[in-house]
Amino acid sequence: MTRISLFFLLAIAFIACQEVQDARVFKHPDEIVNPNGDSELAITMRNIHFEANKIGRALEAGEEVNLDSLKILAVKLSTSIPTDSNVLDEAYYSFSSRLESHVNKMESEEAVVEFNSMVKTCVACHKNTCPGPIKKIQALKIKS
Repeated sequence: MTRISLFFLLAIAFIACQEVQDARVFKHPDEIVNPNGDSELAITMRNIHFEANKIGRALEAGEEVNLDSLKILAVKLSTSIPTDSNVLDEAYYSFSSRLESHVNKMESEEAVVEFNSMVKTCVACHKNTCPGPIKKIQALKIKS
């Protein structure tokens, strides 16, 4: 009986340890559930963040990057429907255009500089429009 109890106790402890997740694990946007629903713009921005995270880590590691998805998302940023249409002002479109420009310039030898400039553009836009995710965006920056 003692052996069985010990076995179950160890099995439960093992299972409990397996379920602990590292808070730094980056979730794919499709795994994030907002009970209130998400606007097309929120989903686009979440996908941009996901792609930027992958690209930033690859650039830090000196690896080759594929910018195709990020380029598509950067273009989609200016056409996605927001929760509140009041955010679509002249400043928003200006920031959106700058982000797209930085993404396109990431194919140059100055990819890290352009990446960090893209991050700064995102932060500046969010300071102007929606400050909530600024810390999350700033965490993308590549340390040189």
